[in-house]
Amino acid sequence: RSNENLQRVIDVIKEKNIELQEATNIANAALESRSQFISGVSHELRTPLNSIINFTDQIDEDFDEMLTDKELQEDFKNYITIILKNSKHLLGLINEVLNFSKIESGRVEYEIVKTDLKKIVQNACNSTRSLAENKNLELTCWLSEEDTFVQIDERRMLQILLNLISNSIKFTERGFVSISLKRLGNRILLFIEDSGKGIPEDKLEHIFEPFKQVNSHDIGTGLGLTITKQMCSDMDIDMKVSSKVGEGTKFILKLKAYDG
Repeated sequence: RSNENLQRVIDVIKEKNIELQEATNIANAALESRSQFISGVSHELRTPLNSIINFTDQIDEDFDEMLTDKELQEDFKNYITIILKNSKHLLGLINEVLNFSKIESGRVEYEIVKTDLKKIVQNACNSTRSLAENKNLELTCWLSEEDTFVQIDERRMLQILLNLISNSIKFTERGFVSISLKRLGNRILLFIEDSGKGIPEDKLEHIFEPFKQVNSHDIGTGLGLTITKQMCSDMDIDMKVSSKVGEGTKFILKLKAYDG
C-alpha cells in the first residue's frame, strides 16, 4: 500500500512538472514575441522618423537659396509631401501601440448607440479609395437596400473597417478589394474580400495574436488585427476569416440587427 501511495505521489509530481514546463514554454514564447515586437517596432518607428529628419534638415539647410531658385522650390514641395506622408505613417504606428496598450489594460471605452451601418461602411470606403487607386486596384462597395441598423460604437466600428480594408489593400498587388453589406434575417453580414496573396493555412489561426505577422518582412507593428479582433469581441461582433494562398482573403463580420 505504501508503494502504491508513493507511486501516486510520483505520478502527481510528474504531471505538475509537465504543466510547469508547458507554462514555462508559453511564457518564454510570449517573452520572445515581445522582444521581437520591440525590435521590429523600433525599426518601424525609426524609418519614417529618419526620413522626416533628413528632409527637414535639407529644407532648413537650403531655405535661403530656395527663395530665389524655382527648381529648388519644386524639390522642396516634394520634400514636404514626403515629410507629411511619413508623419502620418508614424502617427498610425504610434496609435496602434497606444490602442493595444489600452485594450490590454481594459481601458477602452465604448459609446454604444443605434446607428445605420451603411453610413460607416460608405465612410470607410471613401476614406480608403485613394489607397486602392494608388495601387491601381478596383475598390467596390455594395450596400444592401434593407435596413442595416445596429448598436455599436460608431468610431470604433469605423476603425475596425479602416483596419481591415487598408490591410486588404496593403497585401493586394493586383485585382480588387470589395466590401459588401447585406441583411440576413436578424443578422447583418459584412464582407471584406481581396484578390491578394493570401495567408498560409498554418499561419491563419495566428494572425490575431499580438506581435504576430505572416511574414517577418511585413511592414507595421503586427497589432492591427489584434486590436480589430478585440474591438469586435467587445461589441459582440463575430469575425471570421478564410484565405487561400495566391487567391486572396475574406473577412466576414456578423452583427445583430437592431429593429427597436
